Amino acid sequence: GPPPPPPPMAGLSSAPPVLDEAASPAAPAPDEAPNPKGRLRSLDRARSAVEAELEAIIDELTSPGVNGEPPIGLDSPLIDREGFPRADIDLYNAKLKRQRLRVLKNDHKDLMRQIEAALHELHAATRAATLASSSTSSDGAAPGAHEQGSAVSDSARSSAT
Repeated sequence: GPPPPPPPMAGLSSAPPVLDEAASPAAPAPDEAPNPKGRLRSLDRARSAVEAELEAIIDELTSPGVNGEPPIGLDSPLIDREGFPRADIDLYNAKLKRQRLRVLKNDHKDLMRQIEAALHELHAATRAATLASSSTSSDGAAPGAHEQGSAVSDSARSSAT
């Protein structure tokens, strides 16, 4: 029979790359807290990590090569005028970095949407807690009645004088 296939090389896999859990908007972070503040902190950490990786890739793509080669660029052509692959850059690395840049930009947009939703959730929870605490006033008056009464009495005093 045919010889057995060689063992896979370390670090290489035929499976498509998997995004890390912190940057993946669909999967919650493992240490994500159920409260809005904890979720917001977790999302902010993920956003910071994505932004740091974005910055590193952009720096690499826009910096000249080690031997003075021109920078790869974010969207410059990878072929020369005659249609041949550019010899002054590592095409595989350029394609890989540009693809990762696009993935990270999409992940960043999704994270920002999640952060916006978490901020709305946090403010709604804070507002609800504030209303709940003010509704338990000592005399049982409606929330905000004291403020309204004092405003009316202040205006009445100023108009009476």
